[in-house]
Amino acid sequence: MTIELLHYEADAAGVIFPAKTFIIEEESSLIIISPGPLNSLTIDRLTKTKKELIFIAPNNFHNLYLKSMCDTFPHAKFYGPKRAAKVSGVPLLNTKEFSSPNIETVYIEGNNSLSETCFYYKPEKTLIVTDLFFNMNHDMNIMTKLMMKIAGAYKKLAMSRIIKFSIKDKNLFNRSLQRLADLDFKKVIPNHGDSISKELFIKTFVNKK
Repeated sequence: MTIELLHYEADAAGVIFPAKTFIIEEESSLIIISPGPLNSLTIDRLTKTKKELIFIAPNNFHNLYLKSMCDTFPHAKFYGPKRAAKVSGVPLLNTKEFSSPNIETVYIEGNNSLSETCFYYKPEKTLIVTDLFFNMNHDMNIMTKLMMKIAGAYKKLAMSRIIKFSIKDKNLFNRSLQRLADLDFKKVIPNHGDSISKELFIKTFVNKK
């Protein structure tokens, strides 16, 4: 079992983010975290599989492709937060109800505007995060560069100012980050940008000086 990454570019009015769809194949299910614009080969594979399909919107903002996935795979299960359900028009099960012997979920408390769930994939000791932080180091167009500078995350590992400003309970938020740090992972794969080590994650976001 391994995490399959499907890379694509998310374009929001000229602001372009590199993004990933995560596919995890288990014995009886295929789990698609943060579904994006799936290519024809992947759609064909998911259409033909006899395994249960599970799509997960990991936070309030990664919901753009939920409706098309629901139309294409009407018998699949869909999980995500309430805002993602409202915006997409897709009825979503509460992510806290999702369970897998190989995946542990950690809900980031203290920031309901984000409502992000992170996923720890035990077989590979890998942590998956979505918008909790960015680590984009590629060449960017002017609009993306400006947006990332405003967010305080231009070509560096950082939590965006939007996320920081929307934290309502810092104690709960920091406690969630500590829960992540306590997991037995070796690397973190962010949805937007390059992977990092556990040590760098803890140094940057947990043991801040």
